[in-house]
Amino acid sequence: MRRNATPNHTNHRSDSPLRLEVETRVLGGEVSMEGPVRITMPTYLAAEFVHEIRDFARTYPAIELEIIASDELNNISKREADIAVRVASKSKIPDHLVWRKFSKFSVAIFGVAAFKHLPPDDRPWVGSINSFAEPSAISGIRQRHGNGPWALKTDNNFALVEAVRAGIGVTPMACGCPHLTRGLVAITEPEDYGDIWVLTHPELRRSPRIRAALDFWYGVMEQRGPAFAGGL
Repeated sequence: MRRNATPNHTNHRSDSPLRLEVETRVLGGEVSMEGPVRITMPTYLAAEFVHEIRDFARTYPAIELEIIASDELNNISKREADIAVRVASKSKIPDHLVWRKFSKFSVAIFGVAAFKHLPPDDRPWVGSINSFAEPSAISGIRQRHGNGPWALKTDNNFALVEAVRAGIGVTPMACGCPHLTRGLVAITEPEDYGDIWVLTHPELRRSPRIRAALDFWYGVMEQRGPAFAGGL
């Protein structure tokens, strides 16, 4: 059965009890809150959360925060990260991870203002070869909102965003991400894409630094959730 995470988290990685002993300092029976915490999240959220990352670093200066900007769930499944922030349907969440689900996650089609008044079939599209969205989902969104021609496909999400800002075409983007959608307008109404999750490994929940990071990101997601669910 999949287990719901609670902020009740002391171990680092299960395959390295020796590493736990080496990399943490025991003072009065408590494991000190210092050392690395590796978090993976989608590239667009890593850019969106720069202020939250700054606040975490200021609050916990002894924790070495590492951010892996990636859209792949297997980063945490392969133990390449301690914590993952992911947008996915429940069926995509691995059974062996501990999770907490937050808000719905919505997308809308964004582009420069001039595209808003074009017939849907005349709007050119920009797409990412390695998009944050599953190819089938992107295809479905495109078919529902005018199957306009592809103007550009790229393997870099930052290049994709700049292409949309330059007026090359439209593309689905996350709602509630003002950094991502700066200078753009929503062409369509928001629609549900999945849920936003914070995931970790069961044996890491008791580590003070992992618990601190989990509690911090739980707070971020609770605060930003309404915007992700459809606020533009």
